[in-house]
Amino acid sequence: MLLFAEVRCAEGSCPCADNLRCVSDSELCDGDNDCHDGSDESIITCGCPGEWECTDGRACISNSSVCDGTSSCHDGSDEWVQTCGCPDGQWQCVDNSSCILDSSVCGGHTSCADGSDEWNTTCESCTETRPWRCADGSRCIHDSSVCDGYDTCDDGSDEWHQTCRDWNCTEDGPWKCVDGLVCLPESLVCDGHTSCNDRSDEWPGNCQNCTVNDLWQCADEMLCVSESQVCDGFGSHCDDGSDEWPENCHNCSVNNLWRCGDGRQCTAKSQVCDGSVNCHDGSDESAETCCPRGTVEWRCKDSRWCIPEESVCDRKNNCNDASDEANCEEWNCTERFRKCADGKECIQEMSFCDGNTTCEDESDEQDCENYNCTEGWRKCADSKQCISETGVCDSVKHCKDASDESAELCCPEGSIQWRCNNFNGCIDKKYVCDGINDCNDASDEVNCEMWNCIDGFWKCFDNKQCIPVLSLCDGFFNCHNESDEKNCQHYDCPEDWMKCADNKQCILETAVCDSQIDCIDGSDQLNCENHKCQKGFLRCADSSCVEVRQTA
Repeated sequence: MLLFAEVRCAEGSCPCADNLRCVSDSELCDGDNDCHDGSDESIITCGCPGEWECTDGRACISNSSVCDGTSSCHDGSDEWVQTCGCPDGQWQCVDNSSCILDSSVCGGHTSCADGSDEWNTTCESCTETRPWRCADGSRCIHDSSVCDGYDTCDDGSDEWHQTCRDWNCTEDGPWKCVDGLVCLPESLVCDGHTSCNDRSDEWPGNCQNCTVNDLWQCADEMLCVSESQVCDGFGSHCDDGSDEWPENCHNCSVNNLWRCGDGRQCTAKSQVCDGSVNCHDGSDESAETCCPRGTVEWRCKDSRWCIPEESVCDRKNNCNDASDEANCEEWNCTERFRKCADGKECIQEMSFCDGNTTCEDESDEQDCENYNCTEGWRKCADSKQCISETGVCDSVKHCKDASDESAELCCPEGSIQWRCNNFNGCIDKKYVCDGINDCNDASDEVNCEMWNCIDGFWKCFDNKQCIPVLSLCDGFFNCHNESDEKNCQHYDCPEDWMKCADNKQCILETAVCDSQIDCIDGSDQLNCENHKCQKGFLRCADSSCVEVRQTA
């Protein structure tokens, strides 16, 4: 690593910024880089003679580039507000962040980021650009804000009638409404949208009889409206409604329109049956239009809503006017519904005699012994309740008498099934008293002393467990008390089984000489050369027997 000692310069010279050499004073800022790092010609050393230095000191730019609308400095300082100020007709925010229109200062809405255009100190003094003082003296506002139709003064004095009738409109809003109360920009006059309180800005007489700006004259010759509003289906813009007359709208065949019932008006199809009346005759929200005969809908009496017929007379106000719960004694319940005894309520047929009171008069749970359950439902054993067929033997008690989960019903006599005491399912009888809890409540292992083992099973000596007969004397303890492997020398093996040489164990005859020891004494794999293989087995070269498997 090279180390450089600090350079010492003679009088009349100075070190470069990198401290590697000295240059004479005459070489500074002469246009030639005499320092390796160019520091003798840098802005820090020489400044910007005849040019403008950017605020960050990184560049010099020509004076003509300052405030020309295009940033030439890296930091943009040549176009900053504090550098250039604001053009005529604009006002500089106190924080120098931006310029806003003179007419926006003290206009009642903050435009500067720092809010300085609405400060009391800004607005309380009148200026050449804000010469009009509010009646309460609280602020001075721009002439264009006086009589423009919007309150700018806190006391509203800039829009008072006595103010505006004597006011001469400014060039920002030179057109005065006929009533003398509002001044408008020319752009708002004859644009098809009324801005004056008296609507004089859209009178045909002021708009060359509606022949300018794509205007359309109403039939009563009182207003001009925009052609885009004619036959748009969204309400009448003309007083006489002529902009939505069928004869002016190709008989309502354009713009996805719908003809009102009286034939005198078009409205948008999207507004038909939307809950708001748009046709003068109300036909777009009538029951005949919105709930045609034969549908499953019912129209509320106020014609504002359709509801499902099954919601009529259900003791709930579904209509805003509650008309769906009136005169219910005369209402015929819909299919799969039936009247309560008081005749005032319709409930689903399946709710009758279901064990839960639904009718207000409780008649749905009365005289159930004589009630015939609906299709797909069945009576509980006490005949007082109907439940769905799907709820029978589903491990949940639906009947109050629990008969839907009874052993008699769910595990019929003579079947191989056994019902757990808590009704939580049936199990195969061979699992009862097998020493393993198969029921959630362990009821299959209770009172086993009284249980008779089914065919093919044997009771252990403790009288508490049943095991398969084929598990007796098989060389494995299956009884908890090991009684299945006792006294085996006196036990006769079942058919197709044989005794091992020690006379204490039974194995399948097919297990003899199969190359796998099954007898504890190993006798099943001895003298195999003299053993005759069982039918379906083949003798191998080592004298073992293997099963012959057929291939397709």
